[in-house]
Amino acid sequence: MIASKDRVRLMTCQQPRKRSNKADRQFNDEVFERPPQSVIDNLYCRLADKSRKMNVNVVIGFQNIVALAISTMILKATYKQSLANCLTRGDFVVGFLCFGSIYCSNFALKYVNYPFVVLSKSAKIMPVIILGSIRKVYTMHYSQYLLAVCISAGLIMFNSNKLKNLETDNLVGIILVISSLFFDGLTSSQTDKQHKSSGRDYAYSIMFSNNLVQLFSNIAFYIPQYMYQNDETIERIFNNNENLKDVIMIGVSGALGQIFIYLTISLFNSYLLTVITTTRKLFSVLLSNFSFNHHFTPIQWCGAGLVMCCTFAELTLGNAGKKPAHKKNDENKKE
Repeated sequence: MIASKDRVRLMTCQQPRKRSNKADRQFNDEVFERPPQSVIDNLYCRLADKSRKMNVNVVIGFQNIVALAISTMILKATYKQSLANCLTRGDFVVGFLCFGSIYCSNFALKYVNYPFVVLSKSAKIMPVIILGSIRKVYTMHYSQYLLAVCISAGLIMFNSNKLKNLETDNLVGIILVISSLFFDGLTSSQTDKQHKSSGRDYAYSIMFSNNLVQLFSNIAFYIPQYMYQNDETIERIFNNNENLKDVIMIGVSGALGQIFIYLTISLFNSYLLTVITTTRKLFSVLLSNFSFNHHFTPIQWCGAGLVMCCTFAELTLGNAGKKPAHKKNDENKKE
């Protein structure tokens, strides 16, 4: 849920799938020549430069370490207990489900191209709301289903410029992307289910478990590359101040961002977080393109307007009459 986008941004430049010269030009236009959406996106673009030969597992692994340190400090300060008492089996179930989504989306890039993954992930809200309702984690009004469909449709319209570059003829890649979306839905609903059942005010134990599972996964994937492919990413990081600075910036900023992500889950739920994070990219692209004086097609403007209106409606109407989770817990304790 957290690091999957970070991995995709780096993996897009490291995937080994063969392309034609025309496809290579389209891919480079899409990934390298678009303006960076933020300072962090710019860092990812620089680290994804093939000439720097940076391994994605090492870069994201460092972010996992920083996030583990931060979540440990928060847990110790909040609960005044040992980590063993703060964590439950359910926390690690969420971690493995999150890893399933990350692994499927990364592996899919070997079979389908980046635009297809982006467009598919635009509909991430749908599996979250559907699986959450089936599992009875969320009780949604019919209007929220309609808003979710409209937000997904608007994001696809906004990304319509990528349609010409789609590679959708590989069944394995399509199955992997669908599996990633399925895991997204399970992860979000299981996160809220675990947070509610634990009775804890904040969800930072899940932040710890997610990053711990991802860290061990990154180590497991990197060891064969280090031993049998002579990967030298670690040496490049510590022998090059620019690489070291970029990796530290990504690790620290990504980990600090997770504080606000899990605070949103604590106060509201993962569904609202999905709405926010899914539409965040649209606002980042809008701001970036205004800064670089780029232009949108009428379809893209319609998609952007639809997403903005539906997001505002969801944030306003979807939480009307709802109390944040920590207030409910306080009331339960008083009773």
